[in-house]
Amino acid sequence: MRYLCLIALSLLMIAPIVTLAQISYEVEDEAVILEIDESGDVFLSYNLTIHVTSGTVARYVTIGMPNSKFDVLKALEMINGEAREVDYDKVVEESYYAVKMHPITPINAGESRSYHLEVVLKDFLHEDSTNPGNVGLKFIPSWFDARVRALRLWIILPPGVNSNEIKNQPDYDNLIPLEDGRLALYWERYDLPPNYKLDVGVSFPKGYVRSYVKGSEGEDLLYTAIGLIFLGAVVLSIFLIVRYVKALIEKSIYKPPEVSVES
Repeated sequence: MRYLCLIALSLLMIAPIVTLAQISYEVEDEAVILEIDESGDVFLSYNLTIHVTSGTVARYVTIGMPNSKFDVLKALEMINGEAREVDYDKVVEESYYAVKMHPITPINAGESRSYHLEVVLKDFLHEDSTNPGNVGLKFIPSWFDARVRALRLWIILPPGVNSNEIKNQPDYDNLIPLEDGRLALYWERYDLPPNYKLDVGVSFPKGYVRSYVKGSEGEDLLYTAIGLIFLGAVVLSIFLIVRYVKALIEKSIYKPPEVSVES
């Protein structure tokens, strides 16, 4: 009977726990750069600024990767205008891969925080059977369960690719010639509703890169994500509530709210 009372008391506490654990936020700016190297490697960088309107982000911010073949080059957190290296974990678990960054200090309501992440991706560029002789990729940059004020995406092509050799969808907003002679396709979107997805595909002649994934692994790149959809699917989600309730009932240990940026 004593244990039943304890369980009933814990269940009665769920409502206030939900209120305490909830977080609201918006994405102030999201800038994403995909740079396709002539080696066939793909360099991915995220510059992400979130603004917390209620609750506290204290434990981690996670950005998902498309496969296990990635290496972290740089993980930074901007605090008071200073870029500081942030502790992170490389997560490789069966079909889930991510970089989990741990805030140096908690992000409280009313505060904004920026993160910069750079990784190099292997086996990201695939043979494009839809356009014989081409290679390419499909990419969906970060989507969130909150409003995104600004989303900007650059895809930088290997040296030598000409504008008339590019196949892409949707139409880019700008084609930018860079100082080193390469071309960058550019898209921008503003004031996006929660869970908005910008689905982008790019293809070009395979002679401009030295390596890529061949055969059935690279089929239909512009129309099938082939698992790469998980790269851009960055979802800022709140799931600590269930975990917190479970921890309260089992261990009576408090854990602060956590925000996950994952795909």
